[in-house]
Amino acid sequence: MKKNLIFFIVVSCLIHAQVQASSYYVINGNNNTMSIGSANTITGIVTDTAHTLNGSVDVAVMPNGSTAYVTNAVNNTISIINVGTNTVTGLVIDLVPATLNVPVFMAITPDGTKAYVANAGNNTVSIINIATNSVTGVVTDLVPATFNGVNYIAITPDGTKAYVTNSGNNTISIINVATNTVTGLVTDLIPATFDGVAYIAITPNGTQAYVTNKLNNTVSIINVATNTVTGLVTDLVPATFNSPNFIIVTPDGTQAYVTNTANNTVSVINVATNAVTRLVTDLIPPTFNVIEFIAVTPDSSTAYVTNDGNNTISIINVATNTVTGLVSDPGATLNGPFFIAIIPQVQPVGPVANNGSASTKLNKSVLVTLTATNPTGNLLAFGIVTPPSLGTLGAITQPTSGGTTQQATLLYTPNQCVHGSDSFTFLVVDTVTGAVSNIATVSITIICTCCF
Repeated sequence: MKKNLIFFIVVSCLIHAQVQASSYYVINGNNNTMSIGSANTITGIVTDTAHTLNGSVDVAVMPNGSTAYVTNAVNNTISIINVGTNTVTGLVIDLVPATLNVPVFMAITPDGTKAYVANAGNNTVSIINIATNSVTGVVTDLVPATFNGVNYIAITPDGTKAYVTNSGNNTISIINVATNTVTGLVTDLIPATFDGVAYIAITPNGTQAYVTNKLNNTVSIINVATNTVTGLVTDLVPATFNSPNFIIVTPDGTQAYVTNTANNTVSVINVATNAVTRLVTDLIPPTFNVIEFIAVTPDSSTAYVTNDGNNTISIINVATNTVTGLVSDPGATLNGPFFIAIIPQVQPVGPVANNGSASTKLNKSVLVTLTATNPTGNLLAFGIVTPPSLGTLGAITQPTSGGTTQQATLLYTPNQCVHGSDSFTFLVVDTVTGAVSNIATVSITIICTCCF
């Protein structure tokens, strides 16, 4: 039982260890580098031996967190980053004739099969096949063409359509993702709300989108089902919007943050009411300085704001909407911090412990077999979580080799002159990745006989 207790303590530590802090990438506009952050600390920079990063604008991370893509507006390329090693491994292959032309922002479909890249140099949108990391063509734009000053792209959560902001004509183009064609424009009500269209953000439930209008200090609301503008976000008096620029909705769908570039503030929108409820409180001395972009952690607890003016990143407590400090940058890697993107934390499919059963006679021990599966094939360690109440367990004989199906054995001994139903629970741990399984139950039946 002592070994089992030690295993339980170790497993408890492993379970807590799997709740990892959010990691993120930050593009540095002044020196063609990208910083790596974890929680509230910058830990280093992405390795770019071939110096592919050049005039980087946007970084988009695959939904499974394996790969990141960086748009390089100066050399018309897209760098590919291995997230596991934080290393640039190459460039997206652009077909002849080349389609990438001052690539700015890009978006990856939720299923991770393709990406769309807005090309500011020629008002087109390139299509990337993620499996081959190659550009396969451009989105077909209807006649008359809708793209004009293309900038930002947002894809609906169901992956059926993409919205492209056109700053040149204050419109939003709609792309049918299945056909890679522009099917029309978002209908803007009369009087028109779009004015100085900048960025767009879609709510996690996919019902509405928000568009920032820099020239009239408003945020338009789009009904995603009908592709129509239904109104404007209500801004409190005194108004908080001041050249509203970037907008992001928290992953839990409750709030949206808007950066106001004219006065270095961040407005907070209540998504349920479509009203601005407050400004984020910035500490004294203020940390916001030429604010650029915002990223929010997957658990909607923390937001990070890049400050180009003082090479810092402000930390916002989402629950209180207050700035709690600055990200620590011990290596002074931040240099004109621009776009920031959270790296998704996708837990690998872990091992599965199987329920089991055994029976024995009164006062007779029985050898019990524990089974589990592991998709990685790595060696598993079995351990008891809850011991039986009507008997005791011997030491576990652990498996000696890996495989998708593994088993262990241990001896169950019922207490003297006791019969009935008993049980214990166990789990397994992947000895390589540390992934912890579910808790399985083994049922024991002690068959009644006379006790003399």
